[in-house]
Amino acid sequence: MAGHFLLLNISQADLGIACSSLGGELSPPVHTNVPTSAKSLTSLASVLNCGSIRNRKHLPRHIYLHFYTLFEPDIVPQWIHALRRPHGVGFGLKSLCGPAQNAWDQGDQQGAISAQAANGRATVEIYFIGGSRP
Repeated sequence: MAGHFLLLNISQADLGIACSSLGGELSPPVHTNVPTSAKSLTSLASVLNCGSIRNRKHLPRHIYLHFYTLFEPDIVPQWIHALRRPHGVGFGLKSLCGPAQNAWDQGDQQGAISAQAANGRATVEIYFIGGSRP
């Protein structure tokens, strides 16, 4: 599975707000069989630098945060500005719908995630919660 967006780290408090106030739903952790090792962290670092990876199977454990509804315009969570869409070969984020891609291209992260949620679901791939593995 892949997300629409990548978020390297989110605080436990912000994650709680994302679920309780913004309607986010968490997945169970995935890649639980991949140890936190130099290999898995190198794969993640390559992704973050838009480098190529062979495939997703060596990425470290992470979770998905799903949104199914639009964000309220007056609620702008701080983490939204840290969303990324690395485009290296092998990582393979899900494509955005047209309105979400247009918002992303204009630097409007909140508009992008809201437009994608309005299209059915917006998924954020998260690798650290408060600096620790999920």
